[in-house]
Amino acid sequence: MDELSTLNYLWKKLEQRKLFDKYPENDCRNDYYGYSYDVMRNYYQLFTIHSIIGNAIDDLIKCDPTLKPKEVHINNILNVYSNNTLTKSYNANMNRSIIVDGLAAFETSITEVLKSLSQNNSSSKKTLHANINDLFIRLGNNYRRDHKEDIKFLDFFRRLRNALHSNWYYYGSNYTYTFFGREFLFEKYKVVHWEEPKDSSHNLYFEMMSRLNDIFDEIAHACGDKLLPYLKYHE
Repeated sequence: MDELSTLNYLWKKLEQRKLFDKYPENDCRNDYYGYSYDVMRNYYQLFTIHSIIGNAIDDLIKCDPTLKPKEVHINNILNVYSNNTLTKSYNANMNRSIIVDGLAAFETSITEVLKSLSQNNSSSKKTLHANINDLFIRLGNNYRRDHKEDIKFLDFFRRLRNALHSNWYYYGSNYTYTFFGREFLFEKYKVVHWEEPKDSSHNLYFEMMSRLNDIFDEIAHACGDKLLPYLKYHE
């Protein structure tokens, strides 16, 4: 199966698990599903366009003379497919969206869940900015996944995101993590490194987002059926 077919398969799996309507309209858990769906759909669409347009658009111009006035703009698009540097830039922009936007969606949604749990639990005196460890403590045995492994993955994802912000240079202590068959090497003051099998990098980033989805699904389930309303901010 080529990469486009594989990515299409993963996208279909994502569409089948849409949970927009699982919780009441004003339940803060709903936000994550909208955010993550948007991130992954945009990623899938950009990759699909990139995969097919290079071959199709040239023939389209020949067949449709009305496109001739737009040829200069079309050629600028086609340059992405003939220039290796531009191709790498296009791919990097897509991959960056998964890491930055995907994790931002997760962190924002987790913060809202924690705020709402704090409102609903009168015995809780912890700060509303409690981290993921606090959340797992709150959920206890209601969280059915291996929370220790999930914490390790989230730690990896955050390190990856932070390194991306510094042009992939890493400034923490030496660290390694294996995900989706790749060993990621984080060495202090060096660029993060991993070996990437040919023509499969996009599946890697899609799998990262899918793992975030699985974790959030379990968090949402572990919170129970009680409404988790948005925190009401004072003006």
